[in-house]
Amino acid sequence: MDGGEVERVSFVLCNLAESAVRFAARSNTNLVSTRSGLKFLSLRAGIYTDAFPLYLNWYPSSTKVLLPNTQPPVSEGRIAFTSRNELGEGMAALLAKGLDAFPSIKPKTDKNILLLTSQAKNTLEDLVRAISQAKGTETPLEYLEPSEWIAASAKDDVGNKPRAWFEARLVVLEGFNQGEAEVVDDALATLLGRTPETGFDGVQRLLREDGGFTWHQNHM
Repeated sequence: MDGGEVERVSFVLCNLAESAVRFAARSNTNLVSTRSGLKFLSLRAGIYTDAFPLYLNWYPSSTKVLLPNTQPPVSEGRIAFTSRNELGEGMAALLAKGLDAFPSIKPKTDKNILLLTSQAKNTLEDLVRAISQAKGTETPLEYLEPSEWIAASAKDDVGNKPRAWFEARLVVLEGFNQGEAEVVDDALATLLGRTPETGFDGVQRLLREDGGFTWHQNHM
């Protein structure tokens, strides 16, 4: 892109997980960008597939996965998990060639939002099945009432995360279950020139490449 254009990158629905202060700062940046007269594009990245351990509180040593029994249930929470590698590849293509090289891609709203996601939606239950298939052994899934899930998850957590972390994580999972991370867009597929990897396939790939795969944010 030319020197007069500014790009920003942020997570889709990241306000579900970030503090009110950070969300306000991000919103103010969007407002300033809109009013400044600068030509800009706000890139919104889908939920990282690579962060699946964070959303399942899964570790290589885990013998089961605990999830909260919420309404709507976790089985209804479809998420557009997206590969970090493919996000990087897509963004690189956009920066190198410019938006004009992809006439079918149309940014949304006056904030010029470009949504970069896979084209598939997977539930957290799907990801547990992907773990089982990749490891060649069944990973049991157990549902607990929300308060019990928080207590059980915080007890002897491998990542040393406190109870308050799981209380906040419950809000994120409830948002997923209400469909707040299911939005998909064709833009990333257009930038890549192929269908992006699904969350299910991505989890299998990550674990087959490294059976001890971990995610840094799953540790305090």
